[in-house]
Amino acid sequence: MKALRIGLLALLALVLLAIGAAVFLIATVDANRHKDTLVQLVREQSGRELAIGGDIGLSLFPRLALTAAELRLSEPDGKTPFAAIDEVELAVQVMPLLRGAVQVERVRVIRPQLVYRRDAQGRSNVDDLLGAATAGSAEERAPGGGGSPGQGRTDDAARGAGRAFALDIDGVELVDARVAVDDAKGGFRGEVGGLSLELGRLVSGTSAPFALAADFAFEQPALRGRLEAGGGILIEAQRLAIRGLALDLALTPAQAAPLRLSLAGDLEHALDAGDTRAQFKGKFDDSALEGSVETAQGAPLKFALKLDRLDVDRYTAGPSTAPQPVKDAPSSPPAGDEGGKAAGSKGGGRGDAQPVDLSFAAGAPLDGRLEVGELRAAGLTLGEVSARLLGDGRSLSVAPLAARGYGGTMNGELRIDAASQRVRVQQTFADIQVGPLLRDLSGKDTLEGRGRLALDLDTRGRTVGELKRALAGKAELALRDGAIKGFNVGQILRDGQALLSGQRDQSYQFRRTEQTDFSALDASFRIAGGVARNDDLALLSPLLRVGGAGLIDIGSNRIDYTLRASVVATAEGQGGAGLEKLRGLTVPVRLSGPREAPAPQVLWSAVVGDAARRALSERLQDKLGGEGGSEAATPEEALKEELGRRLRGLLR
Repeated sequence: MKALRIGLLALLALVLLAIGAAVFLIATVDANRHKDTLVQLVREQSGRELAIGGDIGLSLFPRLALTAAELRLSEPDGKTPFAAIDEVELAVQVMPLLRGAVQVERVRVIRPQLVYRRDAQGRSNVDDLLGAATAGSAEERAPGGGGSPGQGRTDDAARGAGRAFALDIDGVELVDARVAVDDAKGGFRGEVGGLSLELGRLVSGTSAPFALAADFAFEQPALRGRLEAGGGILIEAQRLAIRGLALDLALTPAQAAPLRLSLAGDLEHALDAGDTRAQFKGKFDDSALEGSVETAQGAPLKFALKLDRLDVDRYTAGPSTAPQPVKDAPSSPPAGDEGGKAAGSKGGGRGDAQPVDLSFAAGAPLDGRLEVGELRAAGLTLGEVSARLLGDGRSLSVAPLAARGYGGTMNGELRIDAASQRVRVQQTFADIQVGPLLRDLSGKDTLEGRGRLALDLDTRGRTVGELKRALAGKAELALRDGAIKGFNVGQILRDGQALLSGQRDQSYQFRRTEQTDFSALDASFRIAGGVARNDDLALLSPLLRVGGAGLIDIGSNRIDYTLRASVVATAEGQGGAGLEKLRGLTVPVRLSGPREAPAPQVLWSAVVGDAARRALSERLQDKLGGEGGSEAATPEEALKEELGRRLRGLLR
C-alpha cells in the first residue's frame, strides 16, 4: 500500500508539473513572434510569399490548438495571389498522442480562396508544390535516402516511423470556399463558389456522415449550376468508400435547356491502386437512369448506362430542325447558263459557315455501353437504341450502333477522329418510311416510300460547308409505293405535248402540291468532293417508266439531273389519257437549280426526231398494210419496203 501511495503521489506530481509547464508555455510563448521566421521559411523553401495579417493563437493542453487569420500565399513569382484563408483552426488532443494515436478534435477553415492556372502547354501554378512533394516522397523511398534506416536512424526508429497512426477526426468544416479556374489547355475558365463541407467524426472502420454543396459559374464552357451531395464516408485498409451517396446536380447551359441529375448509389476507391468503382440509380430530368462506372490506372474508363429516354437536341444549341415545307419556286434557267452559275457560285445555305467542333472525341480513353429506350438526336426519333462507345484519346467510335425507328431498323457504326476532323458513317436503314426520316433529318419533304437506304460516307472539315464539300462514299436507295414530291412528270408531259410539233423546250414551276407516284424506285450514288452522281435510276409506275442520270452537288446545294420518262403502251385507263402521241417515246425532263426546289424543263426538241420517225413509220405501215406487205420493225425498213414495191411497179 505504501508503494502504491508513493506511485500515485509521483504521478500526481508529474501531472502537476506538466500542467504547470503548459501554463508557463502558454503564458510566456507568443507564437506571433515567430511570424517572420515562418514567412522566411516559406520563401526559402518555395519562393512564394506568405503574409499573415491576423494573430496566431496557440494552446498546448489538454489539446494542441492552433488558430490563424488573414493568411495569404503568392505564386512562385512572389507577387501574383494564389491562395488565401480568412481564418483556420486546428485542434488535436494531446493525451492520445502518447498512445500513438492522432485524435483531431476539429478542423475549421473559413472562406479559403484558391486560384488555379494552367497554360496551353500544360504548365500550372501548382507544379512547384506538386514537384516538391513528389521529390520528397521519392527521396524517402530511395535506398540510402533521407528516409532510409541507414542515414542515422535505427531499425527500431524506422519501424516506429512506419507504424500507422489510428485515424480519428471529430469533425471537419469548410465554410464558403472559392476556387477560380483558368485552364487554357483543358478549355475551362470560371469559378466554383459557395463551397461548403461538413464532415462528422471520421474513424477508421466507421462511416462518417458528410454534406457537400457548391455553386459554379463558367465562362468556358458557358455553364452555371449547383451541386449538392451527401452520404457516409468509410476509410479502412487502403480503401475509401461512400455508402448511400445522394447527389443532386442542376446545370444551366448558356444556349440550351437546363438539366437535372439526381443519383443514389455507392462508390469505392482503392487508395493504393487508384481504382474506382461506382453503381447508381436515379433520374436524368424525367428519365429513369441506372448504370455503373469503373476506372483503373492505365485503363480506359468503363461504363454502362441505361435510360428510358434521352432528348439530345434539347441540350444542344443550334438552329431548329423542325421540318420545313418545300416552297413553290419560279422557273429558273438551267445550271449551265449565266443565271445558274450565279446561283451556284453562292455555295450552300447560310449554315455552311457554322463551325463544327469534334474535340469531344479526343477525351479520356473509354469503353462503354449505352442503352436508350427512346432517343431524339439530330432531329431523329429512334427507339431501342443500343451502342458501344470506344475512345482512344484521339478518336471515338460508336460501333455497333443499332436502333428501331420509322417503321424499320437501323444498324451500322459512326467514327469520329478529332485530330483530323474526320467523320465516317456506315449505316443501313431497312424497311423504313423514308419520308418521315428525311423530314426529321433535314427538314425537307421531297420523297415518300418504304424500303431500304444504305450509306457509306466519309468526310472531314471544320465547318458545315467544309464537311459538305469533302463528302465522299456511296449510297443506295430501294423504295416501294412512294412518290417524288414537287413535280408530276405525267402531268408535265400531258400539258406540254402540244409543243411537240413546235420543237420548243418548256420550263415548269416546282410545286409542293404535286408529286410523281411510283410503285418502285431504285438508285445508287457515287459521291466524291461533295458531288453525288447517279446513272442507274429506275422508277416504275402504272403510267411511266423513268430512268435518269446526273448529279447532285451537295457542297453548293444544287442539282443538275435529267430524267428520261417513257409513257407505257397500256397507259390509257390508268391516268394516261391524253398521252397517246407520246406513247412509246422517251421524253427527257431536266431538273436544275437549288436542290430544295429545282426547275423541271421538258426537252421537247430532243423528242421531235423520234416522233417524226414514228409518224413516218405509221404512215408507211398504213400504206403497206392493205397490200400484204410484211410488218416493218422500223421506219427505215418500212421505207425500203415501200421503195421496193414502187420499183417493181415501174419494171412491169
